[in-house]
Amino acid sequence: MRALATIAIPVVSFLVALVASSSLASSRTPGISTDIPSANLKEISLPQSQRLAINNLIGAAFGPRVGLSDESYDHVRELAQTSAGPLLAIPGTSGVCLSLGDGAGCGQLSRDAPILAVLTPDPTGAFMIGGGITTADVRTVHIDSSAGRLSVPVQEGVFQVRETDRLGPDHQMAFVAG
Repeated sequence: MRALATIAIPVVSFLVALVASSSLASSRTPGISTDIPSANLKEISLPQSQRLAINNLIGAAFGPRVGLSDESYDHVRELAQTSAGPLLAIPGTSGVCLSLGDGAGCGQLSRDAPILAVLTPDPTGAFMIGGGITTADVRTVHIDSSAGRLSVPVQEGVFQVRETDRLGPDHQMAFVAG
């Protein structure tokens, strides 16, 4: 198993953004590389208002790092439905951004950085919810927190953290690929 570093972003959300050499698409057309299992998920269409809201959330700090463009929003994948709304993957030309409610972040998946995740508080503020994507060799995501270890299964390169997992917003967390 590989221990992974975590980076916290605004109080309302938590992001695991692991950046290493890209195994995501490096062409000019945004897309998730075919060696990342979530690339096989169906692309969805987003209304212009939702595209704008997500773009504003991701912002200039994250989007350019992974080659996000207007065309990226034509290749969005819905990873999961949560009580905070859909967990979405928005691909760039050299990485991917995840968006959920008020949380977002971007990164690149690789053998050395096999997990990209975003968590945000549920509507009650009591628990963290969200999820993310992994490389093909990851079968389980272990979340080590001050409350103990949570093991979450990965299906089609996607994992989800639910309210029933009882991760509190005050817990320190580290993600480990299994």
